[in-house]
Amino acid sequence: EASRWRKIILGRGFYSPSSSVDIGQGAVAMKGTQQTLKYTQQGLILCVDYSVMPFYKAGPVMDIVEKLVGRLDYRTTLNRRQLENLVDELKGRRVTVIHRRTNQKYTVQGLTPLPASQMTFVDAESGQTKRLVDYYAQKHGKVIEYQMLPCLDLSKSKDKPNHVPIELCTLLEGQRFPKANLDKNSDRILKGKALIPASNRRNEILDLVNASDGPCR
Repeated sequence: EASRWRKIILGRGFYSPSSSVDIGQGAVAMKGTQQTLKYTQQGLILCVDYSVMPFYKAGPVMDIVEKLVGRLDYRTTLNRRQLENLVDELKGRRVTVIHRRTNQKYTVQGLTPLPASQMTFVDAESGQTKRLVDYYAQKHGKVIEYQMLPCLDLSKSKDKPNHVPIELCTLLEGQRFPKANLDKNSDRILKGKALIPASNRRNEILDLVNASDGPCR
């Protein structure tokens, strides 16, 4: 229970967001511990080892769009390659929304084929066709600035489409970044933090165990 206090849990690993270090490519490295229980003649013991893991950087999805296009304004559109790169970057990632109070998490299924300014839907109550951007302005008081960008498809099923403008979505913390996708520079930084001398490793383990959010707190 103490080990998982305010930590990101990944298998037997417990990683602290406060230790995040930017390693490039929209990824951060977090320090933490790998923990297992071992049975001995003296009873159960907790084995703790030092670990460093790459995670996707949390934050506004618009940060990724800005990285792709360089500069953003209300006229920004995406070409075919940029759209493909954005889908590759986001599909399967988990997000939350900022236009209403909710703890609900969504999985990105892809992008809408049309920009937000052209998206419409049939209102279930009135049966009328409404523009998506008008809905967010009237229902949630959110004026969509980047209307030329597509929306994120957060639908759980085809029967219940859920299309949300990119600027209202935020990437969740704690999503593992595949090590195989790291470039040489990011991989070098990660290894530099993970492969440390034995004496330093021992001190890191002791610090993590006795930290305010560690298993012996």
